[in-house]
Amino acid sequence: MTPDDNNTALAAILHLEGTGQRCDRYQRVNRVLARFLNSRLLRCTISPRVDGTSLPDNLLKQAQSAPVVTPHPTYEGTPMPVLQNQNDIFVLDLGDGENRLHPDWIAAVNSALDEVEKHEGPGALVTVANGKFYSNGLDLDWLSAHRDQHNDYIAAVQALYARFLALPVMTVAAIQGHAFAAGAMLSLAHDFRVMRADRGFWCLPEMDINLPFPRGMAALVQSRLSPQIAHEAMLTARRYGGTDAQAAGIVDHAVEEASISETALTIAHANLTKAGETLGITKSRMYAPVLATLRDSSNPRG
Repeated sequence: MTPDDNNTALAAILHLEGTGQRCDRYQRVNRVLARFLNSRLLRCTISPRVDGTSLPDNLLKQAQSAPVVTPHPTYEGTPMPVLQNQNDIFVLDLGDGENRLHPDWIAAVNSALDEVEKHEGPGALVTVANGKFYSNGLDLDWLSAHRDQHNDYIAAVQALYARFLALPVMTVAAIQGHAFAAGAMLSLAHDFRVMRADRGFWCLPEMDINLPFPRGMAALVQSRLSPQIAHEAMLTARRYGGTDAQAAGIVDHAVEEASISETALTIAHANLTKAGETLGITKSRMYAPVLATLRDSSNPRG
């Protein structure tokens, strides 16, 4: 591709963002993908990826012909998560607020996962967010107003973790901001995690707020972290910055802000062909005891 071809392709992508029929959230997902493409297109020669391959040209063609996406409804003025499929990489935008796990938010994510599971052939999922938070955890305001629904709510949160953990595609969490409590645990349910190196914390603050870990959540943390790091994270409520989180094995990569989306999408692209029944079965067998605990709705809070 020549520089003019590169710029034309990028202009086509950016034109999609300005189309009046697209909702603001759809534009934001496009911007994530456009930044990924832009960082490579403007170098003219596409650099090697983590698996030694290069970004395929047909990703550009699909970006130019991306479909119109109907926006999800909102609760209390907050947009719901939005899913977009680009060249078999599903990008799930969790939001640009605190992205707390409100029941309607959980329902929207479950709906998105339904679409991912229906997809046939190569595939992967990247979750992204915008602003200060990746996710700030449980919706404590909703919980305070619905005390009679605590068990059902925790069961729904843990069931969501189970879906991510056993999803038959590779999943990557692109953590651009704070990931706290249930939001941090949501990231652990992904196969890979990429975190901003210089700002934002990954933290399990339950000990500081006198909130015991439900059995399923405790099992998830202990299955995805080394025993010593799980012990420290759960009992001390330590706030891990990106570099420290990588050193502890909590995240796989700690990168500068401009590289978060690109790194996550690169990992997803490298694992597209892993999607399918074998991957789902393997995950289910690897994490069978954890999944059983997460899915147990009889006494979710333990």
